[in-house]
Amino acid sequence: MGVSGFLPVVICCFVIVLMHRVFGWLIARYKAFGEFIEGDKIELYKNGEFIKSNLQRGLVCEEDVMQGVRKSGLTEDLGKIEKVYMERNVEISPIKRAL
Repeated sequence: MGVSGFLPVVICCFVIVLMHRVFGWLIARYKAFGEFIEGDKIELYKNGEFIKSNLQRGLVCEEDVMQGVRKSGLTEDLGKIEKVYMERNVEISPIKRAL
């Protein structure tokens, strides 16, 4: 009981692998398709202020952004940061202010 047949499992695995390859190829080939599937970067902080609507869109809070800034090793002082983005891979990327 509860045992699936060998052939349906192999076919299902093959379809998943094939879909993964096709989507990967489409994402690499067509920028618009990649943005549709994976999204685009989200600007979370700019000109000294957090962008509340984008924080909600990215499902992060201000402390999550600060953790990403500290983790990058740039600084803990937001006065030295020009912008902070959430990348497509969900990493936080701070951009230092030009001196």
